[in-house]
Amino acid sequence: MEAKKVSLKELMSMDIKDLIKNKNKKNKSKPKKEKELKREIISFDIGSDYTKIVVGKYYKGKLSISNYLEFETPKDSVNDGLIINEKILADKIQILLNENKIKAKYASFTTNSTTIINREIIIPKVDEDEVESVIKFEMEQYLPINLNDYIVQYIELDEVEQENSNKLKVYVIAYPEKMARGYYDILKVLKLKPVSLDVAFNSLSKLITCTDKVNEDSYDASLTNVFIDIGSSFTSLSIYKNGKLDFTRIIRSNYIDTTYDEMIFIQNLSEEIERIIRFYNNKYIGNKIDGIYILGGISSLYNIHEYIGEKINIPTKKINNIKFNEANISIDNIENYLNAIGALIRS
Repeated sequence: MEAKKVSLKELMSMDIKDLIKNKNKKNKSKPKKEKELKREIISFDIGSDYTKIVVGKYYKGKLSISNYLEFETPKDSVNDGLIINEKILADKIQILLNENKIKAKYASFTTNSTTIINREIIIPKVDEDEVESVIKFEMEQYLPINLNDYIVQYIELDEVEQENSNKLKVYVIAYPEKMARGYYDILKVLKLKPVSLDVAFNSLSKLITCTDKVNEDSYDASLTNVFIDIGSSFTSLSIYKNGKLDFTRIIRSNYIDTTYDEMIFIQNLSEEIERIIRFYNNKYIGNKIDGIYILGGISSLYNIHEYIGEKINIPTKKINNIKFNEANISIDNIENYLNAIGALIRS
């Protein structure tokens, strides 16, 4: 499979059908800019334990939400982002769409999975038509994967000097083709038209770029901020610098609902977060975290944000509400829906 040179933004706003169709396509033509939809979109954030649905639209910089709901993902239907029982999941979703009288015909997915590979790598500076081959070679050297099973995209970040030679810094995403096809197939069952297939850290990025306030405090996207999405199966940590993703990691976490185990969970998670942030700060001279924001289904656990903030000694807040492009977004338990809200935004 050949990697195709598109921007990260273009990749994450692709139609699901185009993402699959382009898997082995060698056409170098530049992807067309997606048009904003005036119609409402159903945005799905499907997790192994819980699924969030947000219905709304983003048009001319304005975000409106007409409905939202959360339900327990049917057992053994999704595993680490991969749909393994299409029928039981589709039946559950269809029932809820009918019960809530949701009539929208367009849909987006945002996903999170330990199997989605994203890496910043340094490659030799070569001619443009050789970059994709070099990336494939480099990825296969240190990752035990068959790239033919992945949709691989990249974006050139910078040109750097290393070992007395010019090199390229590139950001690479390898998305499991089987996973992408699973989301496309379930939309066909639901008779919904695919709009986009997003990745959680990019959905969130689109949302926070235009966020004016978090809770009652101004939000400054020019700073280096950490967003930690705490779930029962795994936790994702994403660092945004000057409004752009700079670093991301996924932490496996097995949350157990007992007081004793909850405290152990918080302690272990905090230690892992501290380790990752220390690694990031040491990666490049001048790296420094300005603030931490907590979201996700387990983010309300025992004031976990206070525990993390005290342990790491960085201002830490749990997200309770946000102001987007001067408009307040009023949703109960908004911290659970931020990824799905971000997936409504086409940019």
